[in-house]
Amino acid sequence: MVSTEQLTRDLDTAVERGEIEAVFQPQFDLASGDVVAVETLARWDHVELGAVPPNAFIPLAENAHLIHRLGRLMIDQALECLVGLRAMGLSIEVSVNVSAAQLETLEFYD
Repeated sequence: MVSTEQLTRDLDTAVERGEIEAVFQPQFDLASGDVVAVETLARWDHVELGAVPPNAFIPLAENAHLIHRLGRLMIDQALECLVGLRAMGLSIEVSVNVSAAQLETLEFYD
């Protein structure tokens, strides 16, 4: 079992190295069946623990003040996805969930 302190250090390292991956969940128009948007979801595959669920690492990131860096990483990956979609001629929206802690600082808006 990994301690909370060790998991926090591991999360810090994973964020620094860009090891938290964005996966994209499609959102469909029910009438047409077309994909109209994708939601960006953060996923962490810990080297020892395997998949760490977001409900475990997001609160950890908030408590350890890593949420801003993690959020920036997810936004950057979402923007890369958006650029790729646009390059393919697709007009699909990309959404990113953000923490209330991110919205409370001016840092988020830079």
